Amino acid sequence: MPLADIAELLTKPPAQAADLVAQFWSEVEAATVERGELSAYIEERLKGAEMPNYEVKTRQFPNRRLLAISRHLLAHETDAFFDDAFSRLRTVGPGLEAI
Repeated sequence: MPLADIAELLTKPPAQAADLVAQFWSEVEAATVERGELSAYIEERLKGAEMPNYEVKTRQFPNRRLLAISRHLLAHETDAFFDDAFSRLRTVGPGLEAI
């Protein structure tokens, strides 16, 4: 657990702190499952196993205006990030086709 998260955890009541620890561990387990699946895929490819191939197509699009906001997040931070990011993008990019 990152030190900043531990510092925040120490300010919480015990029940809430326990929930935060459980949430953190759940995220660690989910990431471990994803990494295990990727590792298994790579191992099979290296052993020469037949793996599905996906067709990649290149398409041309007209020039577009692009706005982006990027940030590294923990899973529990995504909702707040998206709310803030979409609001900021709509403010600076009125009239854009899509956000």
